[in-house]
Amino acid sequence: MEKCIKGYGGATAASVTGKVTHVVSTEEEKKSKTAKYVLAEGKGLPIVSEDFLEECKNQGKLLDPADFPIGGAKKAKKAPAKKAPAKKAAKRKAAAPAPAPAKAAKVAKASGGGSGGGNLPVDKFLAESKSDIHNNLAISGSVVENFGFTLNQTNIGANNNKFYIAQVIEDGGQFYSYQRWGRVGENGQTNVKKFNDGTWPSTKDVAIKDFEKKFKDKSGNKWEDRANFVNKPKKYDFVETETDADVTAAMDAKLADSNSSAAKKAARISNVKSYLDKPTQELVSWILDKDMFNQAMSDQKIDTAKCPLGAIKKAQVDKGAGVLSQINDLLTTGKKDGAGAKLSGSALNQELERLSSRFYSVIPHSFGRDVPPVIRDNEMLKAKLDLVTLLGDIEAIQGIDDSDEDKNPIDQKYEQLNAELDLLKPSSKEYKVCSKYLDATKSPYRPVKILNMWKVNREGEGDRFAEHEDVENRKLLWHGTNVAAVAAILKTGLKIFPVASCGSRVGRGIYLASENGKSAGYCRTAYVGNKMHGIMFLCEAPMGKIKEITRDDWQLTEAPKGFDSILAKGNTEPDPSKDTTLMIDGHEVTVPQGKPIPTGAGSNFAQSEYLVYKESQCRIRYVLRCEM
Repeated sequence: MEKCIKGYGGATAASVTGKVTHVVSTEEEKKSKTAKYVLAEGKGLPIVSEDFLEECKNQGKLLDPADFPIGGAKKAKKAPAKKAPAKKAAKRKAAAPAPAPAKAAKVAKASGGGSGGGNLPVDKFLAESKSDIHNNLAISGSVVENFGFTLNQTNIGANNNKFYIAQVIEDGGQFYSYQRWGRVGENGQTNVKKFNDGTWPSTKDVAIKDFEKKFKDKSGNKWEDRANFVNKPKKYDFVETETDADVTAAMDAKLADSNSSAAKKAARISNVKSYLDKPTQELVSWILDKDMFNQAMSDQKIDTAKCPLGAIKKAQVDKGAGVLSQINDLLTTGKKDGAGAKLSGSALNQELERLSSRFYSVIPHSFGRDVPPVIRDNEMLKAKLDLVTLLGDIEAIQGIDDSDEDKNPIDQKYEQLNAELDLLKPSSKEYKVCSKYLDATKSPYRPVKILNMWKVNREGEGDRFAEHEDVENRKLLWHGTNVAAVAAILKTGLKIFPVASCGSRVGRGIYLASENGKSAGYCRTAYVGNKMHGIMFLCEAPMGKIKEITRDDWQLTEAPKGFDSILAKGNTEPDPSKDTTLMIDGHEVTVPQGKPIPTGAGSNFAQSEYLVYKESQCRIRYVLRCEM
C-alpha cells in the first residue's frame, strides 16, 4: 500500500500529524479503537478503507472519501454544522477539506498495535545503548511490518518477574533479529543477529522465521495465532499494547504536550486567548497532565516502560479484570474457579500465588528485586480492582487532543471533556450550602479546604437521568476518587465496575456518602507545588424507597424488589434536623448541614454508604478542587 501511494506522488506517515489528509484503516481497527484511529476521528479526518486507494488509482483522480467508509456502508452527506457558542463545549468537528491534487495527499495507516498493521518503533533502549550497531539501528532502522512483540512472565514462587521483547529490524537493506530481556523495571540484556549470508530464501524471510521461532519458544503460541493467544504453563504471556509510533504522538497530543514543543505550546496559549476563566483553565490542565498520570501509574507499581501511558489496550485491561474475578471467587468460596472441592492451607496459597502471577503477567508491574506480593486478601484485591479501573479510565480519554494550532490548547481539551463547568462564586447560595456540608461532615483527621467549586452539566447525562424523573427522596451525596480518574468521569460519568468483588462491601453499584470524611478517604491526591490537591464530586441521587442494611452483602447487583436503592446505614449520620434543600431542575434535593451524630444502628458500617445500581440514577452536580 505504501508503495502504491508513493508511486502516485503521495506520501505516508507513521502517525496522524498535521499534514495527514486521509487515514486508511480496517473494520477491526475501528472496533478496537486504536490510538491512531481515535486521534484521526477526533481531528475529523476522512477514514477510508483500502478500496479507496484502488479506486483512485483506477479512475486516475481523487475520489470522495465518503464513498469508502470503514464497514462498507456509504455515509450520508451532512449539512454544515452551526458554530457552537464560545461558552459551550464543541460538540462537532468540521470535516477536513479534501485536498486538490492526489499527489499532495499524505496517508496514515492505522495500526493494530502488535497484532495488526505496522509502523512499530524500534525499541527505545537501542538509542540508550553504548553499542554502535544499536545506535545505528535506533537512528536509521525501522521495524519490518508488524514484527514486534512484548511478552511478560511472573512466577512469584521463583521470584521471576521478567519481560521479553523481540523485533525484526531493517536498515540499509540488511535485516536484523533483535531481542531484549530481563527483570521488569530494568533495561536487561540484548541480542542482535544480522542476516546477510546471501542464501535463499531472502534474508528478510530468514529474520522473520527467527522472530517467529522466538515467539513460539517463549509463549508456546504460533505468531500467526496470536489473535487467539492462550497462556501456557511456564511460558510468557502476550502483552497487548498499542506500542506503535503513533502512541507517543497520540498520547502527547491527547494528554499534555501536543505535537509541538513546550515553548511553542506556551506561545499558543499566550497568543490564542482562552475563553475559560483562570481556575477552569488550571483544572483542565491539571486533570489531563501527563506527569500526573504517569505518577499515578507508578504509584500502583505499573511498569510504564512496558505499558506506556495510554498504550495498553482495553482487551488487556479486561484480561486483568478477568484474573481478579477468579481471585475474588477463590477468596469467597475457597474453590478453584468457584467449583469442586474447597481448598485450604498450602493448596489455597498455591492457587492464589498462581493467579497473582498470572495477573502480574497480564498487567506488568515493577517491583524491583522484591518478590511480587500474592493477592491474598480483600484489601489487596480491592486495590488491584481500583488499578484496573484506573487503566480503563485512562483508556477512555485517549481521544482528547489539542492539535488545532488556531485554537487555545486548553480550550480544545475542555471542549472534548463534553462537560460544562461553571465556576461558582463563594457568595452564591449553592457554594455556601455545599461548603457548609463539607465543613460539617469532614474528618477531623484529614483537613479539607475548598479551593474552587464548579457546577457541572455533563453532555447527555440529563437525558438518561430523566428516566428517574418520578423518583423522589433526592439527596446530594459525596463521591471521592483518584485525580487520574477525574477527566474520564467528567467525560463518561461514574461507572459501575463489571466485576463483583468481596472487597466491595455492598456489591456492584455506585458508592456515595453523606459524610465528606467517608468519601475523602477514597481520594487519591497529587502534588501541586508543595501542596496536595484532590477532587471531590457532589452527586444528586433519587433514592426513592430505600432498603436499609447493617451488614455487608458484596453480591448485590441491584436494589431488592420494591426498592429503588440501598442504604448501608452507619453508626453515624449527619444530624437530619439540620438538613436544607436546593431546588435543582424543578426538584427539591436534600443537603445535610449538621455534624454527624450516633444512629444507634449497631452496624458493621462506621459511616453510611448510599448505593444506586443504575448508572443513570446518579447525576454529577458539582466538582470541588480541594487542598487535602
